[in-house]
Amino acid sequence: VQTCALPISHNVYIGSTDNNLYSFASAGVSNPNWPLALGSEATASVAVDQNENIYIGTHNGIFQALSSDKQILWSYNAGAAVYCSAAITVNNDLIFTNENGMLYGFDLDEINTATPEPIWYYPIGEGVVSSIALDGNYIYATTLDGSLIKLEYDPSNSSPTEEWSFQADTVITSSPIIGSQHEIYFGTQLGTIYSINSADGAVIWSYNTGSSINSTGALAEYGSDLDRLFIGNDDGDVYALSIADGHPYWIYGSGSSIKSAFLYDDGVVHFGTEDGRILKIADNEALSGGLSRSNSEMISIWGTFQGDNNRTGNKSTSSLANFPDLLLPVEFALKHSYPNPFNPVTNIRYELPEIASVTLIIYDMTGRETVTLYNGTQAPGYHNIVWDASNHASGIYFIKMVAGDYISNQKLMLVK
Repeated sequence: VQTCALPISHNVYIGSTDNNLYSFASAGVSNPNWPLALGSEATASVAVDQNENIYIGTHNGIFQALSSDKQILWSYNAGAAVYCSAAITVNNDLIFTNENGMLYGFDLDEINTATPEPIWYYPIGEGVVSSIALDGNYIYATTLDGSLIKLEYDPSNSSPTEEWSFQADTVITSSPIIGSQHEIYFGTQLGTIYSINSADGAVIWSYNTGSSINSTGALAEYGSDLDRLFIGNDDGDVYALSIADGHPYWIYGSGSSIKSAFLYDDGVVHFGTEDGRILKIADNEALSGGLSRSNSEMISIWGTFQGDNNRTGNKSTSSLANFPDLLLPVEFALKHSYPNPFNPVTNIRYELPEIASVTLIIYDMTGRETVTLYNGTQAPGYHNIVWDASNHASGIYFIKMVAGDYISNQKLMLVK
């Protein structure tokens, strides 16, 4: 399965790698006369307009418009594979780009369905396999050469015009998302997460996760200093980063690579993993009014789609809570801290397969205890503690973890 959409009718549309488009009712039952053969692998997410017309791009470059009753409204040959999910403006213009970076705009109110043609097109100049983002009259696109491009869009003009271009550290396959202050967020193949000022393309902050980012993030804006960005990487780690400055509130290890988009709703974040699980994680830190960054924990509420293997659509909290053991580590482990070397903050990650008494102590080169990061009992799961060494001198330090009979040490290098 490649892609999915859920419109107002609560029908679920899923584009698949088996060259079909599927339609399901909200209870998980296939709608009559579906699926529809697309003729090629679905490589773009499904988009649905206010009339529940369906728009989808495929690997052979054909972009199709379909009705909810499975009728083909029109199709257009974009000339290259379409990985970009279509975006529909408030003026009912549809915009997408192909793999070669050609951006197309269609007027859905005036389109000739017999011979559909774009009202404009714009050559971005580099390959695009991510989806674009819209913010008012502006279009944002990330490219395979590592650029974030801002285009101004005016329906009365023949095509958009470039406002600015920002060069990231490497290839970008993560789609951009936009915050309430118009800032832009995305990740790169070197594992860097960026927050970019929409006015001039300047970096607000960046944070490196140490592993490639192919997922698309989600924002939780609580209206306070707890506002955060959720995003995952190929190591399977989920990051909740401060929107203000990029510091991690918590890091959760899912155990499998994450390439899906994230969804956030009412205190919980949803995402899928490469080993076939869909996870729902409660953002306990924000919901409780803020926990200590060095003591945050995440609870896996469910690990199978819709709460059970029958896909019945039942996802009540009581039934979903029956699956916490699906993501438990199999052994005690002190993972590699990241970054290391660091200045002045590093993330110390560790895993507990069972409830345990845990101590985490930092020692300097002389063996003198410098700081106790944690001393107490913790639940099983994937844990992260952030050590802020701002008040410590540059040099070599050691972290010692003791959990029951498990003892492990790791060298850390603070470089200021």
